[in-house]
Amino acid sequence: MLAREILSMESLHHPHIIRLYEVLETLSKIYLVMEYANGGELFHRISQHGSFNEKAARPLFAQITAAVDHMHLHNIVHRDLKAENVFFHGPNTVKVGDFGFSTQIQDSQEPLRTFCGSPPYAAPELFRDDSYVGPMVDVWALGVLLYFMLTASMPFKATTVAGLKKQILEGEYIIPDYLSSDCHFLIVGILKQDPKIRTSLEQVKNSNWLKGQSFPEALPEVGMIPGKADCNGNGAVFSSADVYVREKLADFGITNAMLEEAERKGSRNNITGTYRIVLHRVLSESRCTETNTVESETLQFLKSKSSPKNGRSKKNKKSKTCTIL
Repeated sequence: MLAREILSMESLHHPHIIRLYEVLETLSKIYLVMEYANGGELFHRISQHGSFNEKAARPLFAQITAAVDHMHLHNIVHRDLKAENVFFHGPNTVKVGDFGFSTQIQDSQEPLRTFCGSPPYAAPELFRDDSYVGPMVDVWALGVLLYFMLTASMPFKATTVAGLKKQILEGEYIIPDYLSSDCHFLIVGILKQDPKIRTSLEQVKNSNWLKGQSFPEALPEVGMIPGKADCNGNGAVFSSADVYVREKLADFGITNAMLEEAERKGSRNNITGTYRIVLHRVLSESRCTETNTVESETLQFLKSKSSPKNGRSKKNKKSKTCTIL
């Protein structure tokens, strides 16, 4: 499971996906050094402050959708999308993490047979069929996540996994009247029992409810392992980002020879970890300067809710542990 998590995170380069910097191994344990999201879980934010209104939820859900789209374009299925695995990196920025159940597929229709994830977010085919199509399971989980963001409750609720399974297979849930018709239409489309007619990720992005939202693109897929430059007839060539990073690392006493040695060890090396942290910061800052900063609707919304007196707030609610079905 840990090997899959490392492999998946090594393959992804997106501003709304938690980055892996370094892998540390001891005699008894393996530690992953990852990007820090200081705002905590989306689950805890909703539990403490209540649900988001649609205006505040749209940009956050668009970021999550863009992250999942990036995974699927790289043939990676998350298989455990939920509010506990979405983290605030700032008041209006979220990132998807925890790739412990993720897997790489050959194509979008490849049948998968390992049944895993969190029961409240599980698609009906996980309970019903011998195999399932990974990307459509992720789409279903996005629908459950959207419902939770807007209502602070789950569409399918039960005290046991058996009871939850029955509710999901029956496909009966109530959409509150206060949600807009466009939002209602999107949730119903995503939570269709048959994955063949379920709303696709591309249709989610093009839905009326998300009209006008931006879907952040991937970061440049530069090499995440420091090493030798590419050579041509004119000599060695580094990317502009790599040159800048190497100059910064030189200030820390990290030489080109040390970087070339780190290439052999890959992510299991502190030089590689330092290189990735600086490179990621450079790429992120570069991206910020190339795009206009928009006013944070999410921040305004959260500021207006100074106390968890919202009727849909869930006090002292505990995070559910991810279980294998």
